[in-house]
Amino acid sequence: MFTFGIEHTSLYDYGTKDGRLGDLPPDLLDVIGPSGDKYRDPFTRACLYLVRHPAATTGRGDTIVIGTEYGNTAALAQLQRAAADQGRLLSAQHFPNATSSSAAAFLAINVGATGPNTTLNAARLTPAVALWRALLALASAQSTTSHLLIGDIYAPEASLDDRAAQHRDGVAYGKLCATGNLRARFDFSVKGTASGGGFRIGYDGGQPAREYTERNGAFATMDFLSRAQTLSAGETVVFECFQSTGQRAEVVVTKGRALR
Repeated sequence: MFTFGIEHTSLYDYGTKDGRLGDLPPDLLDVIGPSGDKYRDPFTRACLYLVRHPAATTGRGDTIVIGTEYGNTAALAQLQRAAADQGRLLSAQHFPNATSSSAAAFLAINVGATGPNTTLNAARLTPAVALWRALLALASAQSTTSHLLIGDIYAPEASLDDRAAQHRDGVAYGKLCATGNLRARFDFSVKGTASGGGFRIGYDGGQPAREYTERNGAFATMDFLSRAQTLSAGETVVFECFQSTGQRAEVVVTKGRALR
């Protein structure tokens, strides 16, 4: 059982066109700065925008946890395409960004966060596992703030993996703090049905559960965090993640009563 609070949530869903960002946030370069942006991949750019935004704010000892299937691997594809086109004239500025599974490290360096940083992929269970890791950092006093980012900005090469999946670009963000009256319980032992995989959000108050069948967990995560943030005392929201193999993760968040 974890106790925590949610200070801020946001969703980056500006998407891509042919591997390039489509409509950009109007304040993008004001938030992340222009230096080196030419060689950033779209996913790293999205994460920087969410974490560096004035509404988020970061501290020196903060934890950063990114749950993503492809992460910043678009930078590798960009390097390979540029190398094929430019040969020996290839700019060396491509190389610092062209490493896979390092999005959280780049983010931590950029914002000066010295707490733990983790980039992880657990397929459809990624939102639950990433949230567990972010809350563990708070519970073990590694940090007082965790920045949780879930999602993907798909490069064209990503569609080669799973042509039948819905690929919607987006990254969900939550700033979590060690103080609060939300309680989270995790269960990774349960088994679901071996369907196509996906996510389900269960609400209090007789509202029907909402299901997400798409591959990107950003939108279900944003729904879950937004609902958890607005719970009334005693209310609960349930987040379920399903693998196509039948594995299932369940997160139950309940709001306790404020301490007097």
